Amino acid sequence: MENNYFDKYLRENLENLESDFKPEHWDLFESSLDKLPDPAGEGRSNPSFDEIARQKLSQLEADPTPGHWELMEKMIDADEVSEAAETSIDDLAYSKLAYLQPPYQPAHWKKMARRLNEEIFLRRIIYRYKLAEVALFLLILLTLFQFLPLNKPSTANSSQAQAALVPSVSNSASSQKASEEVDAAQRLSSKATAQKAT
Repeated sequence: MENNYFDKYLRENLENLESDFKPEHWDLFESSLDKLPDPAGEGRSNPSFDEIARQKLSQLEADPTPGHWELMEKMIDADEVSEAAETSIDDLAYSKLAYLQPPYQPAHWKKMARRLNEEIFLRRIIYRYKLAEVALFLLILLTLFQFLPLNKPSTANSSQAQAALVPSVSNSASSQKASEEVDAAQRLSSKATAQKAT
């Protein structure tokens, strides 16, 4: 669009342009045209390619060898015959195949229905396998997150957590009973080790 405005601007400015006629300008133009070489080749020091070709072809004469015309005529006729043969083969094939209607066979429809059902069944199987893969992957991730120590508590925190889990014993009787049980367990373990040693 910018070019259109520029063209319009130039056209408007050049319409009103007037130049003074000076005959010496035309004389100068004629003299410069006279200095140009003649397009027909007259007065040229170096003849052009066209001129050389024109000279060579004007001196060319063909040998009228007997039989060449007949040979060319036979080749043209053979080419026409081969084109006609190709055309007739094409026409024959078209006429035979254009109106071809295969006979109705119900078994073919059953085969097509079976193929379509197999494709649909295959898609369903693929969807089931993909669903099983996703479920298995999620179970593996869940298992990994259960057993990997991602947030391992520090030792001070773990002792506090264990203390919170074990109920504190407030009365001395229960603490004494617990210490007696520990002593009894130690005696039993020492007796068992002594018997093994003997």
